[in-house]
Amino acid sequence: MKTTVQRIMEWTKQKNKHNHFLRLSSGALQAVAKLHIDWCVSIPINGMKFGGWVSENYLALARLSRWFFFILPHLRSGPEYEDPLTPYTSWSVKELRDWLRVRGLPNNGKKAALMQKVGQLKELSETPPIIPPKGGTIEDVISLTLAMGVCIGHIMQRAVSAEVILRTRYYIKRFLSAYHEVDKHLLKESDKPGWLTSYNYMCLLNIPTLMEEYGPIANLWEGGYDGEKYSQELKHRLKGGLKENWHQNLLCNVLADDVMKRFEKPSDLQQDCTDNNKGNSLRGKCYRKYPNTFTFFQHFNKRLPLSLVTLVNGQWGAVIGNISTIQIVRVEHYYGKVNGMHYWCIESAMNNPDTQVIPYQDTDVVHHCILLPKLGHNGLPKHTEEAVYCVIQSQWMDVVPDNNGKPVFDLPKI
Repeated sequence: MKTTVQRIMEWTKQKNKHNHFLRLSSGALQAVAKLHIDWCVSIPINGMKFGGWVSENYLALARLSRWFFFILPHLRSGPEYEDPLTPYTSWSVKELRDWLRVRGLPNNGKKAALMQKVGQLKELSETPPIIPPKGGTIEDVISLTLAMGVCIGHIMQRAVSAEVILRTRYYIKRFLSAYHEVDKHLLKESDKPGWLTSYNYMCLLNIPTLMEEYGPIANLWEGGYDGEKYSQELKHRLKGGLKENWHQNLLCNVLADDVMKRFEKPSDLQQDCTDNNKGNSLRGKCYRKYPNTFTFFQHFNKRLPLSLVTLVNGQWGAVIGNISTIQIVRVEHYYGKVNGMHYWCIESAMNNPDTQVIPYQDTDVVHHCILLPKLGHNGLPKHTEEAVYCVIQSQWMDVVPDNNGKPVFDLPKI
């Protein structure tokens, strides 16, 4: 995931669109981050190195990739490079480095060394020309983002069958092919294909076999509370040093506190993010609880990402207050497919008689979802634009139209 996104960002650099990409991406990812949902821990992209990112952040970006990278066709190019008109002896370090960079030459070093290098090149009979930017077409990059999102969506499925494994094998190969189409335009002549030299890409081909032998790959992940994240429950208790039987006493205290918390919390509040409430629990906050209906409609009218749940009767709604009521939202009218994501027109006006508030205890939550607004030339849409959203679901399913145009959950497809 990280290498692929870095390659896409390298494409934005080559096309002189990188600064606009960072500006739009930060706003979109930050809007999702404000929902504070544990199965989609999104943080803004600040640069090529992804400093401070952990596995949960990469998984969130994978969930959002088909929606998020739709901003690529809307990116504006920065100003085209022109050589400074002043003598090179008066150039700044940035100007010296830019002069070398656009000619494909090494631009590391201190100012004196850079100035000497530029001077030697300018004394040549033919000054090195500016090299045209590398990179394939925008269509190739969009195809890569689509293939990546669908590929990861299949790999992370919680239920594995022969059909799922077959489709996973197909989408892995399709993703590697799409990656090569973008990567080959960014490579130097002496470089080998990126997917062939990267261990991570080669190992993707082994995943279908692992699924056949061990079942869902998601069960092998050591992140979340099923793995390394559980250490957060333990570290703050290790204040007195490692005394005799410290490990046994530590675990007994944690389990005792966990049991007491479950007794204290009413049963209708014990809501874990599960695969249809059948095991595979991913502890944490699975949806946003809006303090009141006004706050929810305020976010809706601003065209911000929304946290919704679906009920056993097929209705969609937002949880209001202390899990006491659900504000019903209409997700019925199909808008169309964009970059592999299915978009829906959302109806949820406060004066709409079809929207209603129902008691939470009389319903049963089936799916946890985030509704993402359709991005445009300026990233997130304005409040005056149409309420068109796509949907991501906690268990990596897509929301697609059935034969009657109604929303149903299904595996992602290209």
